Amino acid sequence: MPRRRRTSKRRDELTLGRMLALTAGPDLRGGESDNVLAGVYELHRDRLLADCPPGTRPWAFWAFEPGVPADLRAERPVLRRDEGDGDGDHGHHRRVEADLDRRRGDFLQENTTRPVTGHDPHLGGAR
Repeated sequence: MPRRRRTSKRRDELTLGRMLALTAGPDLRGGESDNVLAGVYELHRDRLLADCPPGTRPWAFWAFEPGVPADLRAERPVLRRDEGDGDGDHGHHRRVEADLDRRRGDFLQENTTRPVTGHDPHLGGAR
């Protein structure tokens, strides 16, 4: 029987899975706890922010960065079920996300020295 290779699960290691969770958001099936992700983000914050295109921020910035207003905080992604008349719900969610995108962009403009331009996939739309 083949032996399974042991992998390191150090709390501070920036693995590919953790980088994906910190950049795009945690896995819908759960993944690692917010405490673990916050600790990894704190240790690797500068690298994660440096790897972002100008005007963008990773999911972890909106979830864990001190100074981000509560109404702009990121939450764990949820799988939404279509309810009601279909397109109406999707339209509502798009409008809510577009408003959040606008408010986050305004926050970045007011709180960064780098100009905020272009499309930010982590904010959910174009600026």
